[in-house]
Amino acid sequence: MSRKLPFSVLARSGWEDGYSGSDISVHTPLMKGWRSQRFCTYPQELVLQLGGLFHVQQLQLLSHEYLITGQIELLVGGRRLGHISLSSNEKSSFRQRELKSIHLDIICSEIKLLLHHNHINQLNLFNQVGLVAINIIGDDLTNTREVQIFLNFLVQ
Repeated sequence: MSRKLPFSVLARSGWEDGYSGSDISVHTPLMKGWRSQRFCTYPQELVLQLGGLFHVQQLQLLSHEYLITGQIELLVGGRRLGHISLSSNEKSSFRQRELKSIHLDIICSEIKLLLHHNHINQLNLFNQVGLVAINIIGDDLTNTREVQIFLNFLVQ
């Protein structure tokens, strides 16, 4: 049965003080998420490490309301799976966050996100990008019999 999977931010290009992304998997109004350094270079990179081997079926990304990236590229195991584009959010006067749900069918232990250029707007004075929350949905394969057989086969 699919569920929200545990993960941590293994690596990132950088972050603004107080916005390291260490709380990006916890969803409460008090959590800050991750935001890039001021006047950073692009693309910005976030590497998400799962707590084992998982069958990932969905990735949900909640963008900051005005520190918005134009495009997020998704990579697993060095392989590019594709990209998503985000709205500039002008229509809501930068008051709403955009949630993107990406449907996947991959087995992995890490996911890399590349955040390309920011949308320019009057509130984003330092050309930053930010993600408020991330969910990874899937199934744990770490202790399944099939995975153990496969891993034993690889070792031989």
